[in-house]
Parts: sequence; structure tokens; C-alpha cells
Amino acid sequence: MHLYLSSKIILVNDNQSDLIHLQQLLIDLGYVSISLVPSEQEAIHALAEENYSLIITNLVLKEKVCLELLEKAVDLRVPTVVITSSSGMWAHEYPPIIENEGIAYLVKPIHKMTLKSVLRLLLTKSVEDKYIFITGKHNEQIKLYLNEIIFLEVERNYCTIYTSRRNYKFVIKISLIKLLEQLDSRFIRIHNSYIVNINYIKSFTSNLVRLENYSVPLSRTYKKEFSKLLSILRNQPR
Repeated sequence: MHLYLSSKIILVNDNQSDLIHLQQLLIDLGYVSISLVPSEQEAIHALAEENYSLIITNLVLKEKVCLELLEKAVDLRVPTVVITSSSGMWAHEYPPIIENEGIAYLVKPIHKMTLKSVLRLLLTKSVEDKYIFITGKHNEQIKLYLNEIIFLEVERNYCTIYTSRRNYKFVIKISLIKLLEQLDSRFIRIHNSYIVNINYIKSFTSNLVRLENYSVPLSRTYKKEFSKLLSILRNQPR
């Protein structure tokens, strides 16, 4: 299963034909969650409203370099692909923000396989780098990378986090709403009490999901959406 294909991508372009072309390239590559935005300000607003895994934007929007959007992307740690018409047009004229390691550049025309490589590199690194802090038994703050989390079990305002860290698990006090705000698109809810990391799914039946050494229930409420997502991801190109 290819985790990065479930990433939420926002496309920003003030040229409708370019926007549709990029959308089709992403669809051809197997990406399943794509939002189209025609302006810098709308993109900034969208980033404030939802969690996105990656931004693809023209460097110039409405005849202006989209520095505000790039600053927002860096602040939120959202990897960004910037599309330009010249390989060196940003080199001397723009501030250091454009040299951030979370920003990659592609020069028109955009080729599908080049786009595929860049996106996979950025998204894989982004997935590996994301983390949350949780409070340990002695009130110490523990840094826990999201790719270590196998699944989470929620009961009222408490959550048990099962991890790949020598099968350690952590119990923290947090509401489901606040918990979901800290997770990303690799985590899906399969039951009122269970949220799983799709990267650890080994198999599933009509009422059970197996992850590493664990089996957790799959409820009827979430079964349809779960099966649909797994089917899409399983049939995507590598």
C-alpha cells in the first residue's frame, strides 16, 4: 500500500486549463484527494480551514509572486511544489523563503514521471517527519512520530496509543476531536473507539482489521468508507 497516495493535495493556479491539466496528471498518478484553488488568498484561507499534505502552486499568481502563500506553507510545515516558466527566475530576486528545504521547483512543461518523483520524495519525507508530543507517566513530554503509531483506542476522554516502539503503548487524556486534529490522512476511523494507521494494515475481513500483532473491530458504520479507500489504494500504480 502506498501511503502518500492518500495525501490531501491543494492545487493553486489562476489559469484554468493549467489547473485541470495538473489535476489530471495527479489523477493519472493515483492521487485521490485533490482540491483546486484559483488564487493565493483562497489557498491561504483553505490552509487555515483544513490540514493539507502538500501544495502545488505557480510561483506567479495574478502577476505577483506568491510569497505570502509560501510563508504560510513553511509556517505550517506543508511541503510545496512551485511551478515556474524559467529554471532560474527566482534565484536572485526573491527572499530566502523560497530556498526552504520543504519547497521544490518544477519548470514547465510538467512531465508526469518527474512530478511523480518529486511528490513521492516530498510526501515520504513529510510523513516520516511528523510528530506529536504526549505526556508521559512522570509528566515528561515525549516526542512520538506519527509513523510509529499503529492504532489508537479511544474511550471517553482517554486514548491508548499502540506503537511500533517495542510494542509500547501510551495512555493520554484527550478528546476524540482534539486527537483527530493532530493526525493526518494516513489515519482512518474504523469504529467509534478505533482509529488505525493504514500503513500497518495487514488484512481485513467484514468485521475485523489486522495490524501487525493486533486485531481490532471494523464496525458497520465505517465499513463502506474503509473498504472503498482500501480498494482505491490497492489498485493505484506504484
